[in-house]
Amino acid sequence: CIEKFLLDGPLSKSKVVHLETDPIDDTVWFTDAGGRYLGHANPDRDKVIEVYALPDSHANLSVAGGLPWSLRVDDGAVYFGEYGTRHILRFDKTTATFDEVWIPVATSQVALHSIDIDSATDRLWFTLANEVQMPLDRTASTIGYIDLASWREHVAHPLENETVAGVIYKGLENI
Repeated sequence: CIEKFLLDGPLSKSKVVHLETDPIDDTVWFTDAGGRYLGHANPDRDKVIEVYALPDSHANLSVAGGLPWSLRVDDGAVYFGEYGTRHILRFDKTTATFDEVWIPVATSQVALHSIDIDSATDRLWFTLANEVQMPLDRTASTIGYIDLASWREHVAHPLENETVAGVIYKGLENI
């Protein structure tokens, strides 16, 4: 038996793009194709879908906003990368608030592609890809990570912890 969930309200004219199961309660988090919302579905709770509007100032860049791409969920937060803006957003599941980190790159031709969480090191890894400009600049495609402990500290105490620690690797084209 397949059940259908009606995407009404702000999601009625959108489509689900990426989804991830929450490791805490097996609910489902998802982003919409319009790049405007983060959704949370609980199949065991009367088909209720919660919708959180993204706070992005760059949401009007295109019909897909910053183009939400890869989505990951851990115990306390939902993370997703925006392909078009190279922002990684963090949604705190307890406070229902967003925070974001912009990934600096040398050229606007580089896009944020995939993210994943390494719980052993408390890092959120990401890939940067130069998929647009021809000829491709292989030096622009690389990997990096954000230290999640420093991001949590920044969110909790922004005046004492003004920055979020991270690394972007260079020289991978030589491997």
